Parts: sequence; structure tokens; C-alpha cells
Amino acid sequence: MVNSHNIPKTYRRFCKKCDKYFTPISKYNFLCKDCLKLSLARSSTKSKISQIKKHNPKLTQKQKLEIKKAKHKLTQVYKNKEIKKEKNKLDKEWAKKVKELHPVCLICKTDKFLHSHHAIPRELIQTRHEPLNGVTLCAKHHKFGIFSAHRNPVWFIHRLKLHQIDTYNYVFNKILTLELTEGAKI
Repeated sequence: MVNSHNIPKTYRRFCKKCDKYFTPISKYNFLCKDCLKLSLARSSTKSKISQIKKHNPKLTQKQKLEIKKAKHKLTQVYKNKEIKKEKNKLDKEWAKKVKELHPVCLICKTDKFLHSHHAIPRELIQTRHEPLNGVTLCAKHHKFGIFSAHRNPVWFIHRLKLHQIDTYNYVFNKILTLELTEGAKI
């Protein structure tokens, strides 16, 4: 290993990003090893696009599609879709856990057409994926009936207090702590 302190200043360079001296690998190298790795990782898709275009002036349909996909992956829209996919995956796992905890409807005790319902609205990030925040309801008592959790929340809270006091206490205490800390992110 070469000690950079023994090398004359003419052979050492100043990194453009981190402002440290380093020993260059080639005469075209203006970044230290760490900064070079970071920049290569960030620009890998951009460099793939430019390499394909430079070496092949006449692109095939497949190569054009690859370029289009690589450009799309650099956009914010693509990143937002990936985040949404991850949230949906976590929501499905949460629903399975809730249905394992409560295998029948809270109100009518049926095991058909079951839905998982958030006692505290799912918009609150802190409690969105906590299984204790969930209740299993049939479709009628979740959304579609006159007396359902979405159409009549006061009725739902009353039923929750009657049938699942532990979930009711959890919800009540969690709402109080979120209110006191004012850290509820929507």
C-alpha cells in the first residue's frame, strides 16, 4: 500500500467533492475512492443510457425500451409508485394479522366476507400498521350497512366498547397520547 504522505505534491490531487488530498489512479481521476464509488452508484443508470446511445447510433426497439425504462426509474413518479407499493404490501400484512387476532366479525360473529378496519384512521402514520388498531368486521358492518363503521362511527365506537374493551382502551389511550404529544403526522 502506498503512503500518500511520501508522494510528492505533484502526484497528489485535491478531491473536488470532499476536499481531501488523494493519490489518483489515472490522470483523469479527480475524485477520491469514496466519492468516486458514490458518484458511480448514483449515475449507473444514466451512464448505461449514454453508453447504449454512444455505441449504437441505430438503436433496436428493445434498446429503446430499455432506455425508456431507465429514464422512468429516475423520475419522482416512479419513486412515489414504489413507496405506494410498499405501503400496500404492509397494509395487506396488517390485514392478515388483524384477521388472525379476530377471526370473526365483531358485531354478528360471521366468518364470511371479512374486512379489517382501522379503529384509529389509517392516515395517522404512528398507528397505521399496529394490529391492536384493527378490528375484523364483515362487509355489512364495515362499509355497506346503515349501521357500519364508516357510515356511523359513533355506533361503531359504542359497539367496540361493548365487544372488545381491550381494543377500545388501546384506541382511547393512543388517541390521548397522540393528542398530548402533538406528534400526530397525517
